[in-house]
Amino acid sequence: MKDELVASRVAGVTAILSGAAQVSWAVLNGVTQGGLDSGGASPQVVRIGQILLISWNLLLLPVALFLGTWLRTKSPYLVVLYTVCGIASFLLWALNSPVMEFSWILLSAVWWAGIGFVLRSEHRVLGIFTIVVGIAALLDGIVTLLDLPLPFLALGALKLPFSLIWDVWIGILLLLPVKRKVSYLEPPAVDISSEAHP
Repeated sequence: MKDELVASRVAGVTAILSGAAQVSWAVLNGVTQGGLDSGGASPQVVRIGQILLISWNLLLLPVALFLGTWLRTKSPYLVVLYTVCGIASFLLWALNSPVMEFSWILLSAVWWAGIGFVLRSEHRVLGIFTIVVGIAALLDGIVTLLDLPLPFLALGALKLPFSLIWDVWIGILLLLPVKRKVSYLEPPAVDISSEAHP
């Protein structure tokens, strides 16, 4: 149980730090009037933006790993699949290759939507919201893949605020000292009262 608690705390902290990196990137992009997106900002600022973007994604890796381990008893094979999709999406997103953009967005959609369905049995509201984030990511992936113009771009952009809320929400949940129902480290209970006596 102690290892699980430490892993939970680490994932909670990194989730919140990921959200902070995302907000910092958005603020910096706004201050530079979109300079991080267009590359029009100074090289130093662009570099800071790249570090924030990479951090915002890599900091979600402990979250994906923890959720994958925590929820695996609910649906072992599917949770592993969702977790692999999540890890792949964060690694590809950190690389920030425009050619691969739609693939990492769609992989993240599979992760959020899939984990959300499993998470509902533990935290119903958060599970449903996680599915909503997955749907928003799916819309963003479709918009990116088809290179759709406005107003579709605005529809695809819903993923960013939703994912920020999710980062903070899951971070707080994992930091709370509450015993979660699924534990992969607790040994099964043994009923000694039913043992046969000579």
